[in-house]
Amino acid sequence: MKNEKKQKSEKENLKKKIFVVDDEYVVIDVLKTFLVEKNYHVIFEIDPTNFENIVEKEKPDLIFLDNRMYPITGKELLRKMRLKGLNIPVVMMSAYKTRDGIFEMKQLGAVDYIAKPFDFKKISKILTRCF
Repeated sequence: MKNEKKQKSEKENLKKKIFVVDDEYVVIDVLKTFLVEKNYHVIFEIDPTNFENIVEKEKPDLIFLDNRMYPITGKELLRKMRLKGLNIPVVMMSAYKTRDGIFEMKQLGAVDYIAKPFDFKKISKILTRCF
């Protein structure tokens, strides 16, 4: 019975599209590997200037978005999304976790804020909550 639930959950995950945006490929690779193992469909981008086009084209179910990128920050991208009325859940990522940063991202509509290196138990909980 437990195995049947796991198989059903994994099939449902295949339908979920997750967009990972970070300016460091190694971060993308680690998160992508974890998400693919959980049977999610993963798209990714290293160049934040392509973010809006990909969101519009791919229509992801969830976005993992790095906060500190160049030439545009994750905070700015999240703000633009919300101004356009896009309510896709966003999980902000940062190697610099501060209380002010967490509070500000949540005010902008992020569903959560995770630190690097990743706590995969926390990410699993976030995925369960979002889906």
